[in-house]
Amino acid sequence: MTDKNISFDKLQICDPDKSRSTCHIFISRQSPAEELSLGKLFVITEITSRDKINADIINTIQEELKISYYNTEDLNIETAFEKALESINQRIADMVGDYDVNWLDKLNTIAAVVKGDNLYFSHIGNIHTFLIRNEKISDIIQTTSRDEIQSNNINPLKAFSNIINGPLQSEDIILFCTPTLLDFLSQEKIKRLLLEHNITQAIDMMDKLLSENMNNTSFAAIAVKIESEKSILTEPSAAQQIATPTPTTVTAATSPQGSMDSLLQQQADTSRVLTPSLSNHLWHILKNGAIRIVDFARLQIFRQSPRRIKFNQQMRKYQPTHTASYDQTSKMPVTLKTISRGGKKIGSAVTSGSKSIISLVKKKDQIASGIKSAPTSFKQKITNLIFKFNRLSRVSKLILALVVVIAFILSQSIFNMAISRQTEENNIEYDQTVSLISQKILKAEAALSYGNEDGAKTLLNEAEALINELPDKKQDQKQKIEELQNDINKQQEKTKHIISVDPRQIADFNTVDGPVSVKNLTLINNSLYTFDTAKKTIYSANIELGEISAWPQEDMPNVFKHIIPQNNNSLILLDTDNNAYEFGINNEALTALSLNQPSEEMNITDIFIYDSRLYMLDTNNNQIFRAFRVTGGYNSPTEWKNDGTSLTEAVSLAIDGTIFVLEKNGNVLKMSQGNLQQWSLDAIDPELINADKIFTNTSTDNLYILDKQQQRIIEYTKIGQLLNQYTSELFNNINDFVVDYINKKMYVLNGNTILVFDLQL
Repeated sequence: MTDKNISFDKLQICDPDKSRSTCHIFISRQSPAEELSLGKLFVITEITSRDKINADIINTIQEELKISYYNTEDLNIETAFEKALESINQRIADMVGDYDVNWLDKLNTIAAVVKGDNLYFSHIGNIHTFLIRNEKISDIIQTTSRDEIQSNNINPLKAFSNIINGPLQSEDIILFCTPTLLDFLSQEKIKRLLLEHNITQAIDMMDKLLSENMNNTSFAAIAVKIESEKSILTEPSAAQQIATPTPTTVTAATSPQGSMDSLLQQQADTSRVLTPSLSNHLWHILKNGAIRIVDFARLQIFRQSPRRIKFNQQMRKYQPTHTASYDQTSKMPVTLKTISRGGKKIGSAVTSGSKSIISLVKKKDQIASGIKSAPTSFKQKITNLIFKFNRLSRVSKLILALVVVIAFILSQSIFNMAISRQTEENNIEYDQTVSLISQKILKAEAALSYGNEDGAKTLLNEAEALINELPDKKQDQKQKIEELQNDINKQQEKTKHIISVDPRQIADFNTVDGPVSVKNLTLINNSLYTFDTAKKTIYSANIELGEISAWPQEDMPNVFKHIIPQNNNSLILLDTDNNAYEFGINNEALTALSLNQPSEEMNITDIFIYDSRLYMLDTNNNQIFRAFRVTGGYNSPTEWKNDGTSLTEAVSLAIDGTIFVLEKNGNVLKMSQGNLQQWSLDAIDPELINADKIFTNTSTDNLYILDKQQQRIIEYTKIGQLLNQYTSELFNNINDFVVDYINKKMYVLNGNTILVFDLQL
């Protein structure tokens, strides 16, 4: 590669207060050593809006490109450029979360590096790159990206998705510009300005022409020219040009895919020498007939305009190498004229036959009705046709048979073409829809990574709506729908804060004392405690070893109903008649406690001990009773609730200084000093409609709610913010749970087994 001098200049017209878009140009001004190694960096950035954040976004993109590119340790230009684009893609993804998801759809930018006689560039959105070579101008991006210009489906992490590169020649001119430039200057005008003047003069003239614009339009352009020393070229004389024709040689492209030569290479057109022969005349007859059939098919079947001859084809006129001395048409043999007329008739017959077939297809219902209603008439017509056919000569019969065969073949071909075209259109539409769904899922994932849950939910809902439009008749289509739906479900679980856990079992009470029925669970030190609702037995399970111990209480008059830790050395239990007991952890003894009942109709649904005081939730009396610990038991309970808050639907309570009361429908009441406080929980999906237990304490920062019906345990902050929904296939019969917040563990009593998993804090 040989380094060549370049000249360049820029055009930037943008009024920050009035222009309808924001644009800016960056041209690197690095040290000679840096530019000698890595070339010169050019950047044009435009955001088609007037948002205040545009300047910050543009500045960030340009600075990140400059720093990432020139601070590389890799001296391979393409590798260094690729790494710089990866860096700016990550920065763009970061800015999507910092600002707004929508600004990326309005971004048009191009980053280019010119080093010696090589050009490397990549772009986002609607931007133009013109190459002027040999007095011809071509849009490189339009040539190399015929699929579509990136618009509304940009993945932030793949914003700059490809690099185009190729060699430059002496006197080549590259023009990078925003599309607004072409609204005021034609490509031909741009080419003349750049070819007839030096770069600076051409840019100045463009500036003057565009400054007259009163539409508040922004313009941005960079022109780069590869300079060379002047050389004397000897042009052939006119006589030499006429006497010595220059043959056209077409060779296979050997340059790289990204080569500018391959981008601009035009397919050579060769002239055909006509000769007054019978074969050529027959060829013209068949060709014209085929064109008539194709035009008819395009108009009647595909609903397109007839085929048009390209402008450059109209301009190519054959120049004969000799002059005929007689009128070939007038001297054409009679046989040839007859065949010509016959060919035209065949073409007309095929066209007419095709029209009839299409008409039959369109009126098939009427035809069926006509056949049923007039069988005699149909039979008569068939008889007449057979009679007329028999009267034809042998040659006429052969010609008619040939016409019928050709008409059938062509009609079948036209029908197959229509089916093929419709299938192709359906496949294109299908691929576009699948691509759009995938893009929305990626955007939702990016939005979630920056905490934009509402935006992610909207994108995922749109993706689901598009899935419903996809066909599902084929097996591969069904598989694709399933894959896309699974991707959506994964992201939706993130928006719903659903965490699927894989708990391990640490104890099974069925292995100790045969079939049991345990309901409640509590934690003291390193052991979990529960009781059998039928056998009057207290159980413990060591959380580290899984060892289970049992203490039968056969002398108990009633079975247990509630269990709660009083401190690190004892448990408090209530039986079905609301009698209180204390179980010593160290002496393993059960002692009866005094507890007067303020009402004989008490229905205590839950108990809690806070600061040595026993709180009892009584739904029958619509009250929370509080009893203080005294020698031998508790004093007479007193009413704690002061206001008219209804507790008739309450199922559980938990206390950390504030009392949280859980209602059956999932609503949580927050009460302080006997009165209801204003607060609410975040909305949750699926909706909580049948709650079972609430848990918290002074050593736990969060609230936990059991939803046995939907096999989940929900985690909220104490200000009502949704954190997580813990689910598992093993949660098929949750009776109770307890949280060890300090060690980030949750223990779940599922049936008669205890499961444990780690909290996601």
